[in-house]
Amino acid sequence: MIASGFSILGHAEAHTGKVKDVIRISTGEYPPLTSKYIRDNGFLNHLIKEAFAYSGVEVEFVFMPWLRSMDAAMNNEVHATSFWAMKEEYKQYFVPSQYSLSGDYVFYYFGDTPPFDQWESLSDFSSYKIGVARGHSYTNEFWNAVKDRTLTVEYVNDNTQNLKKLIAGRLDFLLIDRAIGQYLIGQHFYNQKEQLNYLKKPIGNVPAYVLFSKSNSRALRYKALYELGVQYLMESGQLKKMRAALTEGYYDSQNQSVVSHATP
Repeated sequence: MIASGFSILGHAEAHTGKVKDVIRISTGEYPPLTSKYIRDNGFLNHLIKEAFAYSGVEVEFVFMPWLRSMDAAMNNEVHATSFWAMKEEYKQYFVPSQYSLSGDYVFYYFGDTPPFDQWESLSDFSSYKIGVARGHSYTNEFWNAVKDRTLTVEYVNDNTQNLKKLIAGRLDFLLIDRAIGQYLIGQHFYNQKEQLNYLKKPIGNVPAYVLFSKSNSRALRYKALYELGVQYLMESGQLKKMRAALTEGYYDSQNQSVVSHATP
């Protein structure tokens, strides 16, 4: 059972007596990592909130479509945006966090028995169809294997579609963040849950970051406070507990305050 209340706000208040300031961070919907509609706004937003709480900074998350979220940060409408794989074109606008936020990407399959037990290299998948989602980030190794045609991939707009194709036998594998896969299966494919499994060996992870706007005068200060808070979460064992909570489904539950306000 997961205990509620992974909060260290009291720590900050004990030192400061009040919240010093508020950082506005744009983000989007990608449960269970980030969402307006789930507990603590998802694992990553919970981590960010608790990291800033260590220094007495309150976080206001501004949820919007992902591209709009990036534009808002570029136009200095918010102080930062989360979470993004760092691209060369972002460097003129943002200072990335030191600590990356990432999870393991694994190959899901449908059935009681995997097509093979273990894999050594991506060439082992050369005779199989792999589903990916447009606009999502994957490892460089994976993209190189796609480019040189070692792998055969099929693109759809979202991973719910990919899971439907996997169940229907139109895909052999789905490459997806393990936590995202578990969430989608629990929400949309519960009756097929026992047959939706993944190969234990991950392909790797895709580092993603909080991006602090260079056009905001407080960016470097906020970045420093965030790093300080993450370091505390790591050393205190809080981050380990939060990762365990992610695996156990703590963040899959609905945010009751949002649900109650939306219910007539």
